[in-house]
Amino acid sequence: MKIKISEGKKAALKTAVIYAVFGFLWIAFSDRIASNISQDKEFLTMLSTIKGLLFIIVTATMVYFLINSYVKTIEKAEEKYHTIFDNAGDAVFAVESPGGTILDVNSTMCVLYGADKKTATGRNFMEFTAGPNEKIISSLGVSEGIDSGLVEFAARRLDGTIFEVEARFVGVWYSGKKVVIAVVRDTTERKKNEEILRRTIQELKRSNEDLQQFAAVSSHDLRQPLRTMSVYAGMLQSKFSDRLGQEGEKILGSIQKGASEMDLLISDILEYSRAGRFEKGLERVAVAGILEEIKVNVEGAAGNKAMIEYEPGSIPVVMGDRISIKQVFSNLIDNAVKFNESGSPLVKISAEPVPGGWKFTVADNGIGINMEYGEKIFKIFERLNNQDRFSGSGMGLAICKKIIERLGGSIRVESKGEGSGGSVFYFTIPS
Repeated sequence: MKIKISEGKKAALKTAVIYAVFGFLWIAFSDRIASNISQDKEFLTMLSTIKGLLFIIVTATMVYFLINSYVKTIEKAEEKYHTIFDNAGDAVFAVESPGGTILDVNSTMCVLYGADKKTATGRNFMEFTAGPNEKIISSLGVSEGIDSGLVEFAARRLDGTIFEVEARFVGVWYSGKKVVIAVVRDTTERKKNEEILRRTIQELKRSNEDLQQFAAVSSHDLRQPLRTMSVYAGMLQSKFSDRLGQEGEKILGSIQKGASEMDLLISDILEYSRAGRFEKGLERVAVAGILEEIKVNVEGAAGNKAMIEYEPGSIPVVMGDRISIKQVFSNLIDNAVKFNESGSPLVKISAEPVPGGWKFTVADNGIGINMEYGEKIFKIFERLNNQDRFSGSGMGLAICKKIIERLGGSIRVESKGEGSGGSVFYFTIPS
């Protein structure tokens, strides 16, 4: 069994050993030297007396220097302790356990409680609390080396004002007494900030709910007159086509097209407002399953020669919202098929682990993107191509960006430019 010796015991043992060695050497060599000098009893008696006096003087000197060395070491340790104790950022009490009598406090305690060391010392710790508290009473009795953990309670200053604090109580032995060190931190400002944050979050939540409701109602109310316009334009075209002439047909066609585009735009705005809400929370999502669903739909569409390639075994399961993740892949693949003039769209999808999550790559052989607008394409309503050439509202990539960023990831694009033969989208989903 390993015996643990304290620093104080080590110092005492060192002193005893030095003293014993010195005494043995003194007795052994002084008697031998004296017997060799003379055999006269009176001379030997006087010499023995002188030897004893010298032994006392040398021993006293040696003990003085040893003790002085240890005292200086203790003084330095106490100075270091008091420097740390007094300059701690939190209020510190040294409290007798389990009675609760305050033995010492630091300067932070004096400032925080409006007291001074002389006033605080000797009082009971409970006088600096707002009232009896079972957790405090229990914490004042913690055993040596035990940390009570955080205890929250209301504290009282000497002027009677109450404020919120949190404290840790640690049991120690100090000068032969069981003492508890209480480290107390004022939490008034933090609690105030937490309350402000809580109210702000509630306001944001309420505001978001209002915006969601407004978007839904506005979408319905705005789309209804558009449908009416489209229906009546169709009726005019059907009943009076013989009277409208070529110009009239063109005007009605423009009305129907505008109504259809506006209807799509309103629908996409509503979709954008809902993107990234994750109402059901995060769950384990098998991305390979999502890709298979999209692949069946895209490759099975009539007249579509698109191909989607990926290795199912390399596609991971991630934490996220299934509907939202499917929307990201659907938008990217739909764009890859739409913005393609080769006649045979090809989309290659892969995934690789990165620190903290997964990086997905969606590469296509489409028309490419001018990287001058590499950031612009992720903003709402931003389109790089003419509406007549490629239909759409320009919301798809903005929705992708919003969803990915809500998941804690990022998305970007790389391309050699328009007409270069493709683009590569990279996005990350954290673990």
